[in-house]
Amino acid sequence: MFSSNTCIILHADTIDVDTMHCDIPSSPTEDDTSDATLATMLAVKEIAINRNNVLKDMIREFQDDDVFVYSLEVVFFDFRGEIEAGRGSGVLREALSIFWKEFFSALSRGANEKVPSIRHDYQKEEWQSVARILVVGFQKHL
Repeated sequence: MFSSNTCIILHADTIDVDTMHCDIPSSPTEDDTSDATLATMLAVKEIAINRNNVLKDMIREFQDDDVFVYSLEVVFFDFRGEIEAGRGSGVLREALSIFWKEFFSALSRGANEKVPSIRHDYQKEEWQSVARILVVGFQKHL
């Protein structure tokens, strides 16, 4: 479909795909599409998460259907409201870990096995966001 030296650029406003000539090192095989190669081809979406409100911030940020189109980069705001220095995949993993810890304590029932509990303040959009967070965690960090 694309040559080995074609770079895909996604514009966040229109989600149009443009191609341009880039110098990307060729992989050993044409079928090899590692996460690092895919990350260079996707537009980056920065997600700002407050450490005091990880559960609600993550659900709000993942309400967009196009979250799978982007390479996600998470930044945390600390307790004083300042941006923390950490970047990269480790920060996204930390955000996912904190999210699931808060999710299991606030939105699920059970002692030995956890089952999501339906609440009146979480409607279809919020549960779809939770599903997107689950999919992103499995796709990018297994």
